[in-house]
Amino acid sequence: MNTKILIVDDSSTDLIIINDILKEYDTVTAKNGKEALKILEEHSDIDLIILDLNMPVLDGFKLLEVLKSDKRFKNIRIIILTNYDETDKEIKGLKLGAIDYIRKPVHLEALKTRISIHVKLLKAEKILAEKLNESNLTLDTLLDQVPLGIAIFSENRFNLNDDSNILMMNSKFEQIMGRKKEELIKYGWEKIIHPKDLQEDIKKYNEFLQKKINGYSMQQRYIKPDGSITWVDMTISPIKFGKNKDFNHICIIQDITIKKEQEIKLKHINEIDFLTNLYNRRYLENIIKRDLKTKENKAIVLLNLKKINNINLTYGYNLCESIIKELTIKLSKLVTEHCNLYQISFERLAFYIIKYNDSKELVDFCEKIIEIISSDQILNIVGVGIGIIEINKFNYDAENIIKHVSTVAERIDENKIFGYRFFDKDLELEITREKEIKESLMNLLKPNSKDYFYLQYQPIINLKNNKIESLEALVRLNSHKLGYVSPMEFIPIAEETQLIIPLGKKIIYNICIFLKKT
Repeated sequence: MNTKILIVDDSSTDLIIINDILKEYDTVTAKNGKEALKILEEHSDIDLIILDLNMPVLDGFKLLEVLKSDKRFKNIRIIILTNYDETDKEIKGLKLGAIDYIRKPVHLEALKTRISIHVKLLKAEKILAEKLNESNLTLDTLLDQVPLGIAIFSENRFNLNDDSNILMMNSKFEQIMGRKKEELIKYGWEKIIHPKDLQEDIKKYNEFLQKKINGYSMQQRYIKPDGSITWVDMTISPIKFGKNKDFNHICIIQDITIKKEQEIKLKHINEIDFLTNLYNRRYLENIIKRDLKTKENKAIVLLNLKKINNINLTYGYNLCESIIKELTIKLSKLVTEHCNLYQISFERLAFYIIKYNDSKELVDFCEKIIEIISSDQILNIVGVGIGIIEINKFNYDAENIIKHVSTVAERIDENKIFGYRFFDKDLELEITREKEIKESLMNLLKPNSKDYFYLQYQPIINLKNNKIESLEALVRLNSHKLGYVSPMEFIPIAEETQLIIPLGKKIIYNICIFLKKT
């Protein structure tokens, strides 16, 4: 019983990735809704559609409306692809008949697991339809053969006064929960579902009962009698069982505890710095992205260990790691409910501070940092520059916030062992100017690029005979955004970025052209 899946996405890359993940199934692809309709007309055996909502020609919503109005497609399950910030679109898609949603960028293992659930559900429904006609099998026996937890409810599943509204529950469902049906009725879902997952389940379930959505899926945790946790992938879908039962529905669960534990470990590796056990830059950027829309004061105070690499070269990494660990322990004393410490890179630590009153409070905080670190003799050798950026004063994304505050920390006066500086408009202009100069320099590496550099020739005159004996070639920069830039400004940047080499080649080439002409 092979499952046929139609993947509809205008992104060729996403089509290839999803198709590769689902290679064990029979798949067909379409790049827009119009192509999808044509395929559906030609292939009557499609069981499942993975549908991107954002497409040209005929988008996902319009395709959902067409499929919903055509009885031929009523048994096809539709999973929509959305982005992480498109909650409204997810709700709209579910109301139009989608059974589930998967968010982009697609997590490969999560997609595979979710599709596996729906495929098994489809197979279970097909088996159910076929086997019910066989007199030698009861429905209970059939359900026990399915490798999924299955329960069928006739009324609100959160109102279990007795077992009359649990039409059926197979042994696998009880095994995954770690409880018998009688225990579920006795305690209710509120005592079995983890508190952090309960409200989301209740909210979606009420929308399902009110027929705002056609079904839903979610990952949730069950608390077993011994206190251990079981992670499950749960799907709620309507099912026709009798004439007057409006709330007949099926609940399918699959134990994903092992996969979830592996996912949590992987997430821990990706988000936690192994040396200090602090959350890393990637995690901090996600926190900042989440908080950007809030109006409360937010700031990053970043510490840059100026000469830690010199210590590395002289004394080795072990000593440097010890220095950073000790520093982390000392700085952790400043952590509060509204002030957390993060490891940005090997030589950078950052505090993320929210709900502070004003800039003076940040200055006082920096003074506390200096008071703590100045007592350590080795840090007096290393030196620490502290950059401060008040996030609400600038319209930057999370990545640029970290980048700019790092730049501030690097530009603390070299003669100061410890110092701090705010990121301000003057520094913003300075950084923007440097960026433009670097872009002009990078232009040298591009073939057939516009030439912003040119030469001026200064004659060297022999005063005895008043004749030009030679010429001095002087390179000049005329930026399309900055205008004329002094060599005193762009030459150091060229040397710092190693672009002085292609610049030198360009100068020599132009001199040769000039000499040939003369």
